Amino acid sequence: MRVDIQQAYKMEVPIVKEEKRQVKFINSERKVPGHIMYEHNPATGEIKPATYKEAEIEFTGNLHTPSRTRLKLVVNDGCDYVQALNKRNAIKKLRL
Repeated sequence: MRVDIQQAYKMEVPIVKEEKRQVKFINSERKVPGHIMYEHNPATGEIKPATYKEAEIEFTGNLHTPSRTRLKLVVNDGCDYVQALNKRNAIKKLRL
């Protein structure tokens, strides 16, 4: 099956463009004991405690140490995150 060059130019080929989600890393913070991570959505103005998911981590260096579970922050698009003692303090840190 041979395709001429002129026929190849006339053929329509659908182009599918995949959009990749870009995550912009700003900084990382250590969890302060006693503080709560708050999530602020600027579009709605809502402030609520952030949600976490458990991620299991296994250490391969030592066979006697069991696997640990760590909490990983669930990051939502367009939201800001701040650690604070309470909701009132989170509002101060966000300067709302």
